[in-house]
Amino acid sequence: MNRARNAYRGRNIELLFRNSVGDHPSVIREVQRAYGLRGNYRTGISSGIHSEKRDVTLEFTDGRNIDANIKSYGVMGYNQLTRTSIDAFCNKFNLECRDWLKRLFINKARDVHRKLFPESEQNRAIEIFRPRIREMVKWSLSARASREILVLFDNDQELFRIYKMSDVLNHVGYDIEFTRQGNMKIGKYIVFQRKGGNGRGSEHIRKDDIRHPGNNVQFKMKVFEFVDGMSRYLLSEYQV
Repeated sequence: MNRARNAYRGRNIELLFRNSVGDHPSVIREVQRAYGLRGNYRTGISSGIHSEKRDVTLEFTDGRNIDANIKSYGVMGYNQLTRTSIDAFCNKFNLECRDWLKRLFINKARDVHRKLFPESEQNRAIEIFRPRIREMVKWSLSARASREILVLFDNDQELFRIYKMSDVLNHVGYDIEFTRQGNMKIGKYIVFQRKGGNGRGSEHIRKDDIRHPGNNVQFKMKVFEFVDGMSRYLLSEYQV
């Protein structure tokens, strides 16, 4: 377990999971049961920076693999699921609203106290996003849900919580509401918002320039609420 401890100290949560999950046979058995795997656990492999939505691949001797999408969280209880530019986002979902969305993001950049989606724009937002909301949530969480797990690491408790990705997508909820800040809340746990922040290496770009990384689309998870609300779908957990 020393390797896992050292990884934890280095904040490399993916490496910590890869090096520790095999030391917990009950966790492996739950994964095998959930996915009908007949082979024994072989090893965990880091998937690399170019993988999509997977951080570690768990290999089994029957030739089947399970991909793990790993997120860590601390006292703030938020975690970024994904982010991208408005242009890339609109291209991804074939949305004809990029000028409208850019205007809202730039208005927010100029006045951080302004609602991203003011009340006057919220019905339009619902009309635009509702037909695609399930696809958007899946895109933010999963590449191939049929063989994925979502792994949440609680930094304070040093605890890994593991969920079957298909359970997550079936039960996170897809109703659209708006927060007090005017961000779009999807179900109970996911928030669509302007990323905000300064953005590394962007000091020379004005914050109200759409090219500023703070003007990216961001999907975030309210992890504390997720852990409480999704407790019945917890596949397994373990401390390191």
